[in-house]
Amino acid sequence: MTPLGRTLLRWLAALVAVSAAMGLLQWLAAPQGYGASAWANALPQMGHPALGRVLLALSNSAAHLRGVDRFWQHTLNAPRNELLHAVHAVVSVDYYAVSERVGYWPDVRDALLLIAGTIIVYLPLVAGLALIRNGWPATKTPASIAALLFVVVAIGYVVLFKDATPAYVLTALSLLTASVGLLWSPALSRHSRIVALGTLLIASSIVGMLSVTMGHGPRDALSYPTFFVWSLVVLLMEGAPFLLLVWLATKALARRDRSTRHEVQPD
Repeated sequence: MTPLGRTLLRWLAALVAVSAAMGLLQWLAAPQGYGASAWANALPQMGHPALGRVLLALSNSAAHLRGVDRFWQHTLNAPRNELLHAVHAVVSVDYYAVSERVGYWPDVRDALLLIAGTIIVYLPLVAGLALIRNGWPATKTPASIAALLFVVVAIGYVVLFKDATPAYVLTALSLLTASVGLLWSPALSRHSRIVALGTLLIASSIVGMLSVTMGHGPRDALSYPTFFVWSLVVLLMEGAPFLLLVWLATKALARRDRSTRHEVQPD
């Protein structure tokens, strides 16, 4: 396996591990009558009182971490919640960002669905970070510029739009990180960059299309291509200027460095 492949695999494994750990915490920290506490009350009736007591003790201990769980579920996982709600993958999103079925057997399905949703939403971010990390000597300048520019744009967006949600900002962060990694990674050829960026755009546009057609939008035959193109245009209009600014700033810094080295060269 190539060094890039090993880096991608490690970052993906870390994403899966963190998503699974926080999904378990969400299940354990659910209010009484939901999640782990519901199972703790049901297990003695199934003939497993000792297991029920252990699970109840774990649930009570996890209750002290509900603040951490709430931050994870409603801030960091805001893009996932919006995505799953838009495609009707969950019936409703409550205080703990779980469906109303939690507390019964389908809560296993819901837990897996929520974990998978986190992985899907942050997969571009992890892939972009892996690409940046793997080619750091070549990617550190554009990645640093992109990070600074993103902070400025995000702050301006939050100031201008008081009702701005973390879902929009974090989704943009994930997609733009992947784009920066794909565009400046020295491990990728030009053809690979084009294919990877095209795949990212198409996949994101499909998600945008489904969020409309499976939500409150129309579902006729014309709606799917219409909202696919609409999602693609929105992505290009919002992402292309950002990446263009990063490219221009990177070129300007490179030109300045070349001029500086030329000036300090001895005659």
